[in-house]
Amino acid sequence: MALIFRTDLECSREDKQGMIFYHVRDPQSGANFDLYEIEYLMALKLDGVREVDEVVADIYDDYDFEISLEDFETFMAQLS
Repeated sequence: MALIFRTDLECSREDKQGMIFYHVRDPQSGANFDLYEIEYLMALKLDGVREVDEVVADIYDDYDFEISLEDFETFMAQLS
């Protein structure tokens, strides 16, 4: 299953008490949500080309952040 992090979402970086967050707004629905920096970076990996296991491997390789396939699939479901 290859998902795409929508390119039409409006994203802005925010520093809240020393922690980096990304405020994301969906212009279609008006929904707003915040992502931790690593969550945002993981979401950007969802390019619609690579399979989930490839994305999880890239996350580890690029950010030295280990996430299980199951946890990443839960994260993707929350993004949906």
